[in-house]
Amino acid sequence: MPLGDRYFNHSTMNRPEIAAAVQQIIMDHFKVSSKKFSWNDPLEMLNSDFRILGHLVYLEKLLAQHFGKPIHLIENIGAAHCTASDIVDIIVD
Repeated sequence: MPLGDRYFNHSTMNRPEIAAAVQQIIMDHFKVSSKKFSWNDPLEMLNSDFRILGHLVYLEKLLAQHFGKPIHLIENIGAAHCTASDIVDIIVD
């Protein structure tokens, strides 16, 4: 699924499509290789830079742009505990 600058209607996407987009955003923008990516590891384990609030803000912005709706990560996660799977849950809900 191309990410580009297009907005995706998250309400018409199924969970695997949303998950694929989240995974691609994390891998493309935060230097996480496909070998290192894990749905169950906290974001900080995928890339220690997630300890920096600015990285979470940037991820929140990328997700909001991609899905065309506000994604409230900062209020709902802690990078030391939150996983990519948790992010998908936030988007789906």
